[in-house]
Amino acid sequence: MEENLFNKILTRVHADEITTSNFYKDEEFENFIEILNEDIGKFKNYTYDGKAQDLIFKGLKKFSPLATKYGQFLKYLEVEFDKLVVPCIILIPLNFLNDNVLKSDLSLTDNIKLFKTEKANTVQKLKISKKKSALEKYVETTIYAKLLKEHILLAKDKNFFNFPILAININCINYQADNESSIITEATYSFIRMLDYSSPRDGYGWGILDQDKLPTRLYGVYYNEVGTSPKAPYNNGYGYSGRFKFSPYLDINSTEFIKQIDLFRDLLVKFCNNCFLDKRKIDKKTVLKIEKWQKAVLLYNTAYEFASIEKYDECLLQQIIILELLFLGNSEHNKRVALCDKITPFMENNYGADSDAIKEVIENAYKKRNKFVHEGQSICYNFSTFKSLNSHQGLIRGMKPFAYGGGDIPIDNIKLLKNLFVLIGKIITKY
Repeated sequence: MEENLFNKILTRVHADEITTSNFYKDEEFENFIEILNEDIGKFKNYTYDGKAQDLIFKGLKKFSPLATKYGQFLKYLEVEFDKLVVPCIILIPLNFLNDNVLKSDLSLTDNIKLFKTEKANTVQKLKISKKKSALEKYVETTIYAKLLKEHILLAKDKNFFNFPILAININCINYQADNESSIITEATYSFIRMLDYSSPRDGYGWGILDQDKLPTRLYGVYYNEVGTSPKAPYNNGYGYSGRFKFSPYLDINSTEFIKQIDLFRDLLVKFCNNCFLDKRKIDKKTVLKIEKWQKAVLLYNTAYEFASIEKYDECLLQQIIILELLFLGNSEHNKRVALCDKITPFMENNYGADSDAIKEVIENAYKKRNKFVHEGQSICYNFSTFKSLNSHQGLIRGMKPFAYGGGDIPIDNIKLLKNLFVLIGKIITKY
């Protein structure tokens, strides 16, 4: 920011030309805030809500015009924002994870816990049970507030406690926890599906089509005020609920998931850490790589869900987008060749993979993609395969792709999509 603009704003605030009641009408102040917000967003801890507004005006009143540099003002804001950090918890129900395979609650890290399904998971059971669950105790001792289970069941979602719950503790400003919780929740489901992709279904049964409990479509973010006492008794604290932006169905092999829990933990920790970086301490190239990886994780979820409802052309497009996102810039002209040149050494170095086999998959993917994009030619058959109305199979977004048979797509094209899912999963776990 130009020091001239900053000093103009300081002078006008001290003259009461710009105040908390009229700043939104001022074009010069709007330009100032736009530049300031960009710099604030690079802090490790930041917020854009009313607390930020109060601190900005407090700082502008604190510093004298002409005697203060913009950098000093930024440093002041950073220190004040750091004082707003509180312990926050994101609660993510893992729908259809089989509770029976969890022998006990799991501590994945100091800040990530997996809790078995709540026994008191209905209002009626809560009224009978007087004993606090492990999840309730963990919330209380982490954020110094009660977990209002009855309120969640009555006002939010009666299915919230039907399945095991993942609890992620993050020390940050509550605005950040709420802001990042949506993608952290989706990344959680994406990683679980990714690691499960090559596993058989539990008992080779009907998976999510044969469940007697309904999934929740909510996750929760909970915290308390700055300076809250860590000692009981605890108050109700504060919280938000957010809706999944994806299918709430996890059609996975729970036993295999537990076997891969360490890799899941490592990927989730990496994703969460990347959501709360001090970007000023990292070079732009590394920041760009991190952002691409996070986008690829979320796009994997999208491709998976397209395949789950047999939208195979859309799935193929998403898969290619992921590969291009991770390996290509805007300057490559022949993307097929450039992608082969970059992916093959990556896979050879990390997995000892056969470069010819990888090139064949990529070239085939582009061939099919180009026919669809430029000629409208689907990778599916041109005729419909009708399903009986009495068939036990239905198309539910989130059900495991290719696991239930059916679909009007040639075997070779199914093989292509499967190979791409495996390839992308391997790349994301090592990227």
